[in-house]
Amino acid sequence: MGREKYDVGTVTFETTEAIPLGSLVKLDTAGTVTIADVTQEAIGTAAEIGIAAGQRIGVDLHNKPGFHIGIAAAAITKGAVIYGRDDGEIDDSSADSALRVGRAVEAAAAGDLIQFIFDRG
Repeated sequence: MGREKYDVGTVTFETTEAIPLGSLVKLDTAGTVTIADVTQEAIGTAAEIGIAAGQRIGVDLHNKPGFHIGIAAAAITKGAVIYGRDDGEIDDSSADSALRVGRAVEAAAAGDLIQFIFDRG
């Protein structure tokens, strides 16, 4: 099945659930994307809102140049190393065997959209 590539580093995938903008997403064995949880490696972030299962959404792949948008699970300080959390969110805590995602480019409060650089270290 072909993919529509509409921007450098952004590829469309079919969703298996509603996915909020900025959520970390993982690729499943069917070739669709779902929200990544704390111990699951993300392929990138949702570049738009997935309204329902079966909808195609853009995903900014982890190796896309520039900043990504994520959802802060808790307060994050500028420059902090960030990790994936449940529900596709990010945080500066490595608790629960969280996988490193990158580094925050700005500060954010819980629930805010935040810019970050993907850098798995």
